[in-house]
Amino acid sequence: MPRAAAQSAQLLTGGADAHLFRPAVDSKGFFSVNGTDILGRDNISFGLVLDYGRNIMRLNEDRPMGALPAGDDSLAANSFQGTFQFNYGLFNRAVVGLSVPFILMTGEEVNTIGTTAAPYNTDALDAQKLSTIALHGKLRLLRVDQGLGLSALLQFGFPVGGSPRDLGADPGFWYWPHVMLEKHIGATGRFKVGIDVGYRGHTGDNPQFERIAPGGPFQLEEGNFTNGNLVTFGLGLSYRVLQSLDLVAETYGTQLLADADAKQKLSQEVVGGIKLFIEKNSYLMMGGGSRA
Repeated sequence: MPRAAAQSAQLLTGGADAHLFRPAVDSKGFFSVNGTDILGRDNISFGLVLDYGRNIMRLNEDRPMGALPAGDDSLAANSFQGTFQFNYGLFNRAVVGLSVPFILMTGEEVNTIGTTAAPYNTDALDAQKLSTIALHGKLRLLRVDQGLGLSALLQFGFPVGGSPRDLGADPGFWYWPHVMLEKHIGATGRFKVGIDVGYRGHTGDNPQFERIAPGGPFQLEEGNFTNGNLVTFGLGLSYRVLQSLDLVAETYGTQLLADADAKQKLSQEVVGGIKLFIEKNSYLMMGGGSRA
């Protein structure tokens, strides 16, 4: 069985973004779910979103003894990401902006991953770099303060450096159109409900994770996996308890459109926390959650 020499990145070829959580593009959103409202004309907004995940892309516990080092149970044991955001309001109808995520990802050496026909080994994962440069534009179609909010959003970008091979970015140019609905409930509109549905596609080569050997155990806990394009969805709830403080609860996820086992198709998380507005349109947020 052919085996490549150890690699400094987690993937020998192609690339993948292992982050399920991706922050809303501006201060009008929830955590990951984007809102329908927009900044006023010539207004600006700054945001900083920090997130952490652990044991991403879990390895199969039934892998043969000696196939992976002791204590290693995932491709990415720890994943920190900080996303800086800038937005500018246009014509009281639209927003354009920029998102720049920086990743810190670590993991142990992993043996025998990739296709069954050509498995390879990796050195320990140690990525500290920019992930991608992303641009976006959001257009408000219906005003939420007049009943039901409706907006369309397009995000797109390019990976930076070797981040795709470190499981930190899509392998090539990526694009992500969304449609969002939002409703404010109650006399003061303090309670908000938002729905965000989209399609995230990308160019470039997609890695595969199959079996250790023909007829043997799968490499990943949930079975065969090929990275690919995604249908995305999210539901967000928030309540404004103070003028500058929101309580937020969300569920968000993706449906993989590529060839993979059933357990790999759907990925979903549930989170809750607070969103603190430092200024009217600039914010910090803090929360936590788990797989749904």
